[in-house]
Amino acid sequence: MDNIYSVVDLSHFSFTNRARPFDWRRLHGVDVDETVRLNDTAALEAIIPTLQHGSLDAEPSLSAQNYIQLFRLVQLAVEHLWQMRESHTKRFSAHVQSHTAAESWKAAATAYLEVAGQLLAELNSEQGALLTEQLVAAARETLERADSSYNAALDRLEAEDAAARCHRLRRERLDISWRLVFGVDVQRLVMVGDVIQLEQLLPQVAYGNIMSEDPAALTSRHFRQLLLLGQACLDYLWAICMATSRVMEQQVQQLATTSAPIPQLTTATEEVKAALATARKRSSKSVQRPAAQHSVHTAHTAAAASSKQQHTANSNHISSSKQDRVALQNNHGWPQQDNQTLHTADGPVTRSAAPPAAPSQQQQQQQHDQQTQQWS
Repeated sequence: MDNIYSVVDLSHFSFTNRARPFDWRRLHGVDVDETVRLNDTAALEAIIPTLQHGSLDAEPSLSAQNYIQLFRLVQLAVEHLWQMRESHTKRFSAHVQSHTAAESWKAAATAYLEVAGQLLAELNSEQGALLTEQLVAAARETLERADSSYNAALDRLEAEDAAARCHRLRRERLDISWRLVFGVDVQRLVMVGDVIQLEQLLPQVAYGNIMSEDPAALTSRHFRQLLLLGQACLDYLWAICMATSRVMEQQVQQLATTSAPIPQLTTATEEVKAALATARKRSSKSVQRPAAQHSVHTAHTAAAASSKQQHTANSNHISSSKQDRVALQNNHGWPQQDNQTLHTADGPVTRSAAPPAAPSQQQQQQQHDQQTQQWS
């Protein structure tokens, strides 16, 4: 729950028993207009005890000027505490949101580190990691959403803290509704602790413009009624602000404790992201290397086949040439001769022509070299 009043206990609240005079030395040391101009809330907080405990019954003869100064100081203190209460309410909600966002971020970061570590181990062992990749992607998306929510919560908390430091005391005042002011039985209100009626009267007390009233029309009765209501509002708001201040201190400590592991977890997530990127690159290269080797093997196979085909063609050509060379060598390089007819003194005689004498080994080598040059 982000409502601060759900954790604030006001069951023991009671109004102050006023029995002593005001500390006028301290009160006269505060310039109302200068306090508003400088927004000097520290000066107001310093005089709150005497404003709370001072008794009008112990001041039998106050001048109109003293009444006016006393009421203006009371209403500035009431305004300051009212703003503090509103600030605590908003800051409490922002702290609760930040605490919840921090817990969610830590849970998301822990889950991411777990599945990312598993994926990293699988990549390093070169096992299949498709399912783990999907789990890591989902965990990363969850972590990114948690990170966005956490940053948004911190932005809101920072804005509320800045707004609390920038509260200004109001210069503008409202006309006092005397009907509302005198419609309250202050003695009964204090006796029964009617804080609901006090809440309704807060704007009149905090922002009523006593300076716009006709001094001649104001009596001690008017001043006393305003001051008694102002002191009752001061008691009520002071009790609330003291209780909410304690709650806020607890919230600040709790958020600091909850957020303490976040820097270390952030470093761990960044490191595992970098390790995953490196492992993915290494895994990608190991997949590409066999494919490249297969391509080289295929190219070598094709080249070998082409070379074999060329070798076969060359062999066929060489075989054909070789046959021609063998045929020529069998004929010794000369054409076959027909039978010759010899005319002798006894008449013509027909016989087979004898082959010419075989060439020498040196001649055969020369002929062979010439033919080889021609074929080349």
